[in-house]
Amino acid sequence: MNAYTAKVWHDFNTDLAGKLILNYRDFNTTNRQDEDGTADNTRYLDSDNQEDSDIFYSELQFNYANDKFDIVFGGNYSKENIKQTTTVTLLADSISREVTEEMNDILGLEPPMDHYWNPEEYSRALSRIGINVSPEEITESGDEYYNELSSLLGEPMIFGPSYMGDQWQESIINKGDFTNWGVYFDADYSVTERINIIAGLRYSSDKKEFSWLIPPTSFSELRPGVPNQVFILPSDLQSAATTPLQADESWSKTTGRMVAQYQISDQLMTYLSYSTGYKSGGFDSLEIDTAFTPIEPEESDMYELGLKGDLIPGRLRTQISLFQLNVDNKQRSVESKPPGQSAAIPKVINGDQTFDGIELTLNWLPTETVELGLVTTYRKQKAEWNPFYNSAGVLTHDKSDGDTANNVTLTADWMPEIPWGLLHVHVDYIYRENTRYESDSNYFPEYANLPGYFDDEKLLNGRIAWSRDEGDWEVALWGKNLTDEQYITDINNTSRSYFGTPYVQINTPRSYGIEVAYTY
Repeated sequence: MNAYTAKVWHDFNTDLAGKLILNYRDFNTTNRQDEDGTADNTRYLDSDNQEDSDIFYSELQFNYANDKFDIVFGGNYSKENIKQTTTVTLLADSISREVTEEMNDILGLEPPMDHYWNPEEYSRALSRIGINVSPEEITESGDEYYNELSSLLGEPMIFGPSYMGDQWQESIINKGDFTNWGVYFDADYSVTERINIIAGLRYSSDKKEFSWLIPPTSFSELRPGVPNQVFILPSDLQSAATTPLQADESWSKTTGRMVAQYQISDQLMTYLSYSTGYKSGGFDSLEIDTAFTPIEPEESDMYELGLKGDLIPGRLRTQISLFQLNVDNKQRSVESKPPGQSAAIPKVINGDQTFDGIELTLNWLPTETVELGLVTTYRKQKAEWNPFYNSAGVLTHDKSDGDTANNVTLTADWMPEIPWGLLHVHVDYIYRENTRYESDSNYFPEYANLPGYFDDEKLLNGRIAWSRDEGDWEVALWGKNLTDEQYITDINNTSRSYFGTPYVQINTPRSYGIEVAYTY
């Protein structure tokens, strides 16, 4: 990635100042990863996302402040051009495994073939349709009996082991041109020494142009007539195999906030706020149907009542807030395998969510050198998502109504006085309750016995740092996940239906290190 930023500040007078920001960045990424979790060529599947993006961003901002007002206003403009190629790579060996499953269903074979390139199993399959040939004859003839069945059925997907190891690649090539601009105004007005009113508005405009090109599989050069198996074009969109399908859409929204603050004392204040939010809609690079039904924009509104400051000056500090958050058309990525699609691929869906909850932060100094902290959240959630096919190919109507996971972070800091510098000892304990199994559409009961699957997370971290009184040198020893807990953070089901090979991702194990810093 290359990035260039220029910032210019200017004070027009004692009350008014301005700032100009210009930024340009471009980056190229290649992200190739295993999608089958095995070393078996007959189950081989990998994906690669290559992206080329350049972004220009600019913002002009002004700040005005006097005894009564603190005002920020300005505007921004950005433009982004992207090119993305998503490629899925299989082998002829693994494609043939999928063909084997279809042959088992058509012929009603019991027991089913594991892989039709096995001469013994293929001989048994041929006998079901009146072709009697021994496994030895199949082996000696090479591809002859495979080509014979292919011609008989008019099915190019049936081919012999001479293609063993040859790659089968399918790609989606996307191009995008995104433009955003907005203007904003936010003012903080001191009504009295203790009462402040804050109000702000923002207008945002987004325009997106996007295209999809889905060429035939690379294997068609070796085996003419074979169709795509992963990125499948609908019959009415076959032209997108040679000419990009174009789409464009625009969205705009005015959002804002209103806040009332009351200073109870010099150390304690309370506030009441209402705010709205917006995130533009868009197109799904892997879902060509969004050319006609784009992803809906997110819209949110939030009410919050809070208290901040020192309950006991110099000893006990708190931040507590009660909130209600409503999100319409929340955008969510799921793994989806609709009918006719061989493998699960990511898809963005929309849904509505409502959260009611409380957030609490406490910092307590029992002594001059010890500080204890607590951060926790409790929420009740309602959610309803648009119907979608999950990674197992099951039509899912995802709804939930109940408590969300309770998260608690406990911290302890000790900063004793020592004669040869400053010592800082920090420990934190993080607890994340996992209640997703109650409502998560990606929860699969058959995985319930896997160690660490949907368990509550409990992580202990620590850091000991010494620095000189002069502040130039610091040496620190740190450790994360000190008890070496292991959890499954995600299950990838891309190849679950295709090859029966889901695989898990786990959290980072115990890690530790030493840091040395010199400041000059």
